[in-house]
Amino acid sequence: MSSVHSLLEEIREAYTEQIIENYTLLSVLRTHQAYRRIPLLLIPVDQKGYIFDKTHRTFHEDVNYNLSLLVAMAKRLNIDLPYI
Repeated sequence: MSSVHSLLEEIREAYTEQIIENYTLLSVLRTHQAYRRIPLLLIPVDQKGYIFDKTHRTFHEDVNYNLSLLVAMAKRLNIDLPYI
């Protein structure tokens, strides 16, 4: 298990030159240059809130790594996920 690193450490190591601020996971995600080109995976629904864009690359490319992140986001945004 010594080879297992936190998400913050993994991103820092893999993308050192692309990150402006690497102090916290939030600052890394906010200032990672590659993420600036990726559109948000949520679609506004009227004035009621958001739904997931199921055509977003996260569902097709990053699902193995981001599924728990998506679930956590949905819970915080009070998005109903009937399949979970």
